[in-house]
Amino acid sequence: MEFHELSNIFPMMSDAEFAALVEDIREHGLREAIWTHDGKIIDGRNRFKACEQLGIKPAFRKWDGKGSLISFVVSLNLHRRHLNESQRAMVAAKIANMGVGGDSANRSIDLFAQSTAAEMLNVSVPSVKRAKKVQESGDEKLIADVESGKVAVSAAAQHVAAVTRYPELRNISREKDLFTIVKNLDAMAEDARTEARSALLRHDQSVLAVLAEKPPMPKLAPKKKMTPADKWRESLAQMSRFFSSVDRIGGAAALTERWTERERRAFFNELCGFRAAADRHINQLTEAQNELGQKAAT
Repeated sequence: MEFHELSNIFPMMSDAEFAALVEDIREHGLREAIWTHDGKIIDGRNRFKACEQLGIKPAFRKWDGKGSLISFVVSLNLHRRHLNESQRAMVAAKIANMGVGGDSANRSIDLFAQSTAAEMLNVSVPSVKRAKKVQESGDEKLIADVESGKVAVSAAAQHVAAVTRYPELRNISREKDLFTIVKNLDAMAEDARTEARSALLRHDQSVLAVLAEKPPMPKLAPKKKMTPADKWRESLAQMSRFFSSVDRIGGAAALTERWTERERRAFFNELCGFRAAADRHINQLTEAQNELGQKAAT
């Protein structure tokens, strides 16, 4: 039996997963029927192949044609497949702009937007955009690695962007620090970059080794040593930010609204302690200011 095009939006099981499925069907039989539409399998490719391998006649069940065929296929797979975010993003990218579909006689011409596909697969729209770039790259191994969960879609999209800018890097193993190479190429003067790219096309390993070296980390400027006055100003600024945030939410009454009486009393006592300390320091500063004024006067 043929597989419907929609059944291919989800990746096939890994060899280990498929072997486990075969053993489960061998021991317990086919627990879940294989769904079909228009005489093609829309869900259950792995179960169908497992039954073929075991020589078991599978049970089939036809989709009733209600609603969206894409939504139906996605819902069947999401609750059963343990896919990471990158794998779900790849699925969302496949169904974005794909016809919604319904009853084959009354197929809708509406399209799934990327935002709709992202929401359906519980991923972000940027993740769907990155997955789309990976799929459009035509790098079958890279696509397979993301779909199998081996490579994150963000890293794969970075790889695609790198080799799009510098096609001579296509044959460099992804295990190499490709992004360091790109960064070093970008930093070169135009003539030096042209020469380096020509060397890469000739598979010059010495040039590759130089480009793959990470540039030295810039030295951080030493932190300015805080004087006692700096520390006081920082402490006062933190206190000011705290009281401002309390005012923004409606004052202390709003802050302590859901507190227990014990928590409220402890907070009150701590505030009183802060106020007493502030009064003490204000008096000390006042006395110091008066002394300086008297000395200046004499």
